[in-house]
Amino acid sequence: MPRRRDEMLLPAKTVGTLHMGGEFVIAGGGDDGVEQDGPWVPVKDAANPLRFGIGLAVLAKINLGSSETYSLTLNFQDATDGSGTGAADFGTAFPITVIDTGATVDGLVATRIHQSLENARAFIRVQYTITISTGSVDRVDVAICGVVSEDSEPIA
Repeated sequence: MPRRRDEMLLPAKTVGTLHMGGEFVIAGGGDDGVEQDGPWVPVKDAANPLRFGIGLAVLAKINLGSSETYSLTLNFQDATDGSGTGAADFGTAFPITVIDTGATVDGLVATRIHQSLENARAFIRVQYTITISTGSVDRVDVAICGVVSEDSEPIA
């Protein structure tokens, strides 16, 4: 059944949200090429054992010099509790690569990702790594927000 327009931002059975924002990486800086951890988000409990998916929107504002690149690799981890006990990679990594062929100032890249949580443990988090090819003036700002839902289909 098609969703009404007012239902398209959040699925009808939304059970949790995830927000990571204000993160930035400067080429050659301390966070360039370093994996960053998001917060642990509950996705299952005894009262609600079924959670089918998490949908993410990844927004990146990029400033790159001529013929430079940046890549963002995103993956999920699951764990048995909110402190990360037994944390392990879950599902497949999602590589996002942007190759710039000319100087870009305030370029915007938006990506949507959906991951089934059918076999996940009680908590999940997002990890991501941004790698910039060169130049200390190159910068990538990233914000990630997500919705944990009982919908098995990707979020529209």
